[in-house]
Amino acid sequence: MFPADRPSAESRDIVCCIEPLNRGECNILNTCSESARLVREVDKTSIRLLVDLYHFDLEREPRASLAGYRGLLAHAHIASAKNGRLFPSPGTGKTMPLSSVRCKRPATRAPFLWKAL
Repeated sequence: MFPADRPSAESRDIVCCIEPLNRGECNILNTCSESARLVREVDKTSIRLLVDLYHFDLEREPRASLAGYRGLLAHAHIASAKNGRLFPSPGTGKTMPLSSVRCKRPATRAPFLWKAL
């Protein structure tokens, strides 16, 4: 999957994000925990985790588990399966407090990288 003889993504300042998809759409990586395990095993700064809240919710992953992906998470999609793929909103019981997400703007990467606190 990640051949050793290929030019390094790190040398080109490229980050490849692994995005788990719900079991209705994919049969390989369905949860963030599975995908995080792959990211850790590959152990390259150019291979990171993408969390899509829509798939995260469909797989019934606990929001508290996001903190365990610190240092692995490079991008997030935050439209929720619990409210019709809309941005999580206060008062609906289907929210992800914005205090649980921090946006970071590194000099050499894409403009916004989401980090779970």
